[in-house]
Amino acid sequence: MATLFGHGQRPDLLIDGVRVGRSVPGERFTAMASPGHRVVSSPSVTYSGVMTLDVDVRAGETIYVRTSMGAAAWGGLANVELIDEVTATKEMRTLKEAR
Repeated sequence: MATLFGHGQRPDLLIDGVRVGRSVPGERFTAMASPGHRVVSSPSVTYSGVMTLDVDVRAGETIYVRTSMGAAAWGGLANVELIDEVTATKEMRTLKEAR
């Protein structure tokens, strides 16, 4: 059952406070960000608080971020974590492009 925990959650994903998409199980999407210090975040609709990831983006660079639901009573917060290109490429093969 742990694999279904939080499966119905679709938290927004933001870059510097601007909504760029949603974290949907089995999907991936691309968002553009200008170079500089950026904050990737996912506010919770169930709990107070925001999970954040600070990222320094260089011109022409691709950053890969994985989201997952954190453990809490009713789905919790969406975790956001930086991952490397090799891991991201492997994981993205099984994901659909978000519509």
